[in-house]
Amino acid sequence: MAAKRIIVWVAVSISLFIIANGASYFLRSSGYGVIQVNDGILRVGFPFVMFERGGIDGHELFSASAALGNLFVASITTAFALGIGYLMKRTAGPDA
Repeated sequence: MAAKRIIVWVAVSISLFIIANGASYFLRSSGYGVIQVNDGILRVGFPFVMFERGGIDGHELFSASAALGNLFVASITTAFALGIGYLMKRTAGPDA
């Protein structure tokens, strides 16, 4: 039962980071990623930019270290959420 709860917390936390990385495309890109902007830059990644394309010189960059950093932040957030859940369950008492 506890393993199922941990798997759900981990899945929810990773899903939230996937959504945040997808939303960063619209929030960090030139023209919000919706309209074409001359010499605009498309960016993906939260909190670290892991993919970038465009600009005056038309560069394209993928950073594996930023992707691993995003995964690390997601795992730290998951551990924090699991710790809070554990402490709340522990202080609630045996009937919760």
